[in-house]
Amino acid sequence: MHPLRPSCFAAALALSALVAMSSLPVAAESTPTFQATRQAELPPFTSPDEAVEFLRTAKVIRVEPVGSGTTRPNKVLLEKDGLRLSAIFHQIDRQQRDVRVGNQFFRVFYDSYMAQCAAYDLARVLGLDNVPPTVLRRIKGRDGSLQLWVEGAMTEKRRGAQGLRPPNTRRWIFQLQVMRLFDNLIYNDDRNSGNMVIDSGWKLWMIDHSRSFQRLTKLRDPGRVTMVERSLWQRLRNLDDDQIADHCWLKELMATAREKDSRVVGGALYLKFPHGCQPELSWQCRRMLGESVHWGQVRPYTRKEGPGTGSLLVHRSVFEKVGRFDESFTLRGYDTDFYRRVREAGIDAWFTRYAVAYHVTPHSRLEDEYFKETSLHNGWHFARRDLLEFGQVKTVALLVARLGQATVLHVPRWLIARLSGSKAAVLTARVRLWRTQGYTRSALHWIAPRFFSQRRFFSKYEFRADQIRRVPCNSPANAVTNGSRS
Repeated sequence: MHPLRPSCFAAALALSALVAMSSLPVAAESTPTFQATRQAELPPFTSPDEAVEFLRTAKVIRVEPVGSGTTRPNKVLLEKDGLRLSAIFHQIDRQQRDVRVGNQFFRVFYDSYMAQCAAYDLARVLGLDNVPPTVLRRIKGRDGSLQLWVEGAMTEKRRGAQGLRPPNTRRWIFQLQVMRLFDNLIYNDDRNSGNMVIDSGWKLWMIDHSRSFQRLTKLRDPGRVTMVERSLWQRLRNLDDDQIADHCWLKELMATAREKDSRVVGGALYLKFPHGCQPELSWQCRRMLGESVHWGQVRPYTRKEGPGTGSLLVHRSVFEKVGRFDESFTLRGYDTDFYRRVREAGIDAWFTRYAVAYHVTPHSRLEDEYFKETSLHNGWHFARRDLLEFGQVKTVALLVARLGQATVLHVPRWLIARLSGSKAAVLTARVRLWRTQGYTRSALHWIAPRFFSQRRFFSKYEFRADQIRRVPCNSPANAVTNGSRS
């Protein structure tokens, strides 16, 4: 049994993100919206995590061959707390060397159940809800992937044979484009009409990804991707980070974890700018770009100085105790929220300066607009963190204090910096004022959303829009198109 190929995963992810960002302009604001179809025919779980937990822990009642598919899967009947549901169990796990599949030659061709789970996890990261929940599980002594069965559905092959047409052609095309982008991202070499599943609400489900994540550095068929849903495009933009680790990085993290008996250890993260670029930035601006603290010794993190996820080692038991990253923090703040829960659970987190990594920082992140957007986001998630940790009364007091600080300190510092001509000082002062603005807007919104909805502000700066107005993942409501307006 071979492990998943994280390097291939990252390469495909980065390439697809670049394709999405480089050539897909935002559609006009007049793009018409469409009503979402009814919920997909999956059981009424309140969250994906509930569905995953069911798949992991439900009792196996019956296992029988499906009778179709190249991977010879089994259909499994599960039961838990009186609820009976079906799932599909894939066991295939093989490698083939020097083979040709279609028009592509592969030195090593993978066909593994583990790719099913990787595809589902990536879909969740991208905010896609059309890959059924999938987990790793052992059934009757065999390891495999267990995926929730989509009831009352038909395959694309059957739809074509019966000559059925989708009721909303435009929405159907958008769903196909999401599928094509996703298949390019994971290098899915086995998308066919048999693993495109359509429920009675005409939602397109993507299944059977065992032949994905091949060891190739190119996209499979980028020419077929001509448009992409707006929120998916934004998430791809925020997955373009790149880290370069020192050869002893993981070894040093592990050494500190053992030495301090710690389950959370972070390393030193430095900024790596383009060749010949050495911008004059304050410490606050460098931290905003992802640089870690520069402590000269191994020591615990504090409330104000916590670890980022760019250089971090976390033991599995920590996630089991405090939960996973909160997916409602889609752009920024998920690491801060996770560290808050780690601290509240009484788990010590340690920093080591010997585990070194570098955060690749392109020219686009040195522009004022990027600092403005990031500062607003930081203020937003700081306010949400304070609300979760302290409650409304103390957060209001903190808001008043921040506004006073901005009036007494930040505004005068900005004026002095303007007069002195120091670009670095001007940017630092503006960053502080933008962050205060983000904190103020966020705190007022979360405390009194009825009076401070701020839809235009949240939409403009790509905050978690579905906290205010939920847009279906595959709806063409806000589309990004390649070369044409929708």
